[in-house]
Amino acid sequence: MILHQISTHSQLAYRELRGVNISHPMQLRCLEGTVWVTQHGEAEDLVVQQGTCVTLGKPGLVVLQALKTRAVYSLAARINGTDTAEPCGCLCPGLDFAEGSSNVG
Repeated sequence: MILHQISTHSQLAYRELRGVNISHPMQLRCLEGTVWVTQHGEAEDLVVQQGTCVTLGKPGLVVLQALKTRAVYSLAARINGTDTAEPCGCLCPGLDFAEGSSNVG
């Protein structure tokens, strides 16, 4: 799989909301804190904790919010990606997705 980094580190203040329009699959990696993620067309939201990442596969608006404290994250374009949010083991080797991030219903 080929990744193209389009954003280094971006920061969200506590409770800050940020909307990002994506046109192709992206990998969101949480570098610090916890990020709440909701994506257009997805039934469930995600909570991505420090050291974990997910693939955002559907084009459209993604809304991010820092939970509890500030959060630092990065986004990278994913080429030959999938169409659903899933763990992105290529950026986070050795992490257990089930323990590192959870669905919020």
